[in-house]
Amino acid sequence: MQAETLAGLMGFGGTLVGAGVSIWATVITQRHQVKTARDQRIEERGRAAGEKALTELYALRRHLIEVSASSTPVENQSWARIAVDHVDRTEAAIALMPGAHSVRERISEAMDIGTRELLVARLLRAPEDVAVRALTSAALEAIDALSAYMRGEGIPEPSQWLLDCRRDGADLHASEDLDSGEPST
Repeated sequence: MQAETLAGLMGFGGTLVGAGVSIWATVITQRHQVKTARDQRIEERGRAAGEKALTELYALRRHLIEVSASSTPVENQSWARIAVDHVDRTEAAIALMPGAHSVRERISEAMDIGTRELLVARLLRAPEDVAVRALTSAALEAIDALSAYMRGEGIPEPSQWLLDCRRDGADLHASEDLDSGEPST
């Protein structure tokens, strides 16, 4: 084979290899860019959901402050429906936050305790100011956890209010088990 032909074939082979590597690199880069763009969209949606939840929590807190400061007895106000609507919108927003399992759990736990206090006060026809205080504490707990999460920090330790509620709930379940004669688990 002549040297010119061999040089031409080697050049052509090098061109094919270079083109193949270039196409492969382009495909890999494009896949990476698509994944990065998708991850950014998900993060942006999660951030927007977190901001909406935080807005709802602050609105709940402001509403409860207004209820507490009102001269009208709490029992005569239709404040509870507004409060529960804020809680519902908060929980709907945090459900859309990707990778936020622990903050969702903390907020849901606090909101569940606050709304449970409201239901108990209504069922027992007890003064609802206890429920107002519980919902206010729940809102503050949730604001603290969500704010830390949104800043990229770890979720703070539970407040004393939440720890007391957990303990009181455990005590309640233990006494129910004793009343039923079944051992607590």
